[in-house]
Amino acid sequence: MVELTERELGYLEGILDGEGTITLCRQKRKRNWGKHDYLKNYSYRPFVTVTNTDIRILQHVKELLGGGTIGPSKALARQRPKSKIVYRYIMTMPLMRDVLPQLSLVAKEVQRLMLIDTFEIFDRRVHERGYGTDVLEAIYQEMKRLNKKGKIVEVV
Repeated sequence: MVELTERELGYLEGILDGEGTITLCRQKRKRNWGKHDYLKNYSYRPFVTVTNTDIRILQHVKELLGGGTIGPSKALARQRPKSKIVYRYIMTMPLMRDVLPQLSLVAKEVQRLMLIDTFEIFDRRVHERGYGTDVLEAIYQEMKRLNKKGKIVEVV
């Protein structure tokens, strides 16, 4: 278990609220499962990242948490080819399970709680193929709405 001081938790909360993304990713499966419609040909995975042009910030986050990966954000580089290199820290699933319950966010609190709810679904999916697909799709759609850039989305 990652043990963080109150100060380190506060730092991490600020970084995630300001520079982070907490979401559920949906990817089209390469293999068509045919008659198994309950799989809906999508796979889902929790995703927590922090992006910044200053790699030292991301290295500090990785050092605090004791894991994760850092690399250039290829998607942002394609969007803004003449701008600074944007780096991305990606949190591993074991770190998410350990760290997210310890945090208390402001702007991304709903996403944090929703992602924590998916952990039980992923645990059951190991034993029950297709379990929770409809719930994961609903969470994916809500996260997509909450993370949409532009006007502030009112949380109901």
